[in-house]
Amino acid sequence: MGQDELLINHRDFYGQYHQHKEQMAYAASALYLAGVAALLYADPNSLSNLKALKVLFSVLIFIAAFVFVGWQLLQRQLAADVVEACERLLVRGTGEGSGSALADPRVYKGLHMPHFLVDELVVVAESRKMLGGARVSTLVTYITMFFAAVLVVARVFFGQVA
Repeated sequence: MGQDELLINHRDFYGQYHQHKEQMAYAASALYLAGVAALLYADPNSLSNLKALKVLFSVLIFIAAFVFVGWQLLQRQLAADVVEACERLLVRGTGEGSGSALADPRVYKGLHMPHFLVDELVVVAESRKMLGGARVSTLVTYITMFFAAVLVVARVFFGQVA
């Protein structure tokens, strides 16, 4: 397998992986927000008993959802970086090579990849803007989840907030 074929395979695989991680993250976020909405609009009398337990449960659910969504979005970013690095290398024309370059793998974020791809991934990661591309949607997701959790805690402690 030549370098170009390897890059095309990586690009295609990580393109699909990126889409899967994005779908998982936003499906989990939507499920979390639906649960928050159910708690916000529940009968206030049903929320008055055992406030501390309900707040603890809400916080634990928030942490679990936040960790899960965060991990999905981090994996999505990694996949986007791999796709971009493959595209850059393909556009530059790495050549088919003899395969000897493929025999020198390196590890990038726990993944074994050819050294030329890892080198390009480092360049891609370093050139990424602080709030560019998908980072804006990631930040909005985190902020929305956080404020939804705050609303639930306020609702449990103080009654009607919405």
